[in-house]
Amino acid sequence: MDSVYQEISNGFHEFYSVQTYTFIFIIIATGYVALLFLYIKIQKKKKEQPKTKQTSPKKLKMYKITFWVCFIVGIVLSTLNISEATYVNITTTKTLSNIEIISAVIEDKEYKMLKSEFHSMMSENDFLKLQEKIAEIAEKNNLRLKK
Repeated sequence: MDSVYQEISNGFHEFYSVQTYTFIFIIIATGYVALLFLYIKIQKKKKEQPKTKQTSPKKLKMYKITFWVCFIVGIVLSTLNISEATYVNITTTKTLSNIEIISAVIEDKEYKMLKSEFHSMMSENDFLKLQEKIAEIAEKNNLRLKK
């Protein structure tokens, strides 16, 4: 969990482009396995050529299982990555926006300190402490924060 907040502290960056490439790679790899499975199935149906090596039913079943395992694992991992990326982006945006909202009522040094705390977060506890400070300042000054 702490690694998510370390990721948030990095602010905005191009890491999510890599995730997009990974997702596309998983789709291509799954497609390749599907085509391989289809090729094997077509070869099995060619009975007019007795010299062609036939794929055993056990091997065919193993290809099917491999395809579906790769497909399901790819979808689950992609969904988890996309969910984490979405949470990181939303939390980064909200936290930096809230710091900007309260910046009008705090001194420049305190503003810089909050930004420093944001960028140096290493755990969920650090994140919660920062959120508490921001909420306290906003409450004292009747400011409405992003939820």
